[in-house]
Amino acid sequence: AIVLFVIHSGVTEIFTGRSLGKALLGLHVTNLTGKTPSIWQSVIRNFMKIFELISWFLLILPAVSQHRQRLGDLVARTLVVSEVGERSSVKDD
Repeated sequence: AIVLFVIHSGVTEIFTGRSLGKALLGLHVTNLTGKTPSIWQSVIRNFMKIFELISWFLLILPAVSQHRQRLGDLVARTLVVSEVGERSSVKDD
């Protein structure tokens, strides 16, 4: 089940930049410069989910990391960002 979950979320993030859950919440994955992550960043990010799900204590990492990143994000150098925040920051002239 864990492997299927990792494959599903990895494939959808590679092609769309988000998983189903992120799409429902208006979130997407970026690299640290705000661009679409590379395929390798997505693979690394999702591969690390295996360790996070097996080692449950790693699940507290987003609560204590500076940018609320989980282990996969830290290793792959990615962020999960809100699309709502991006849209609201655009000024209407």
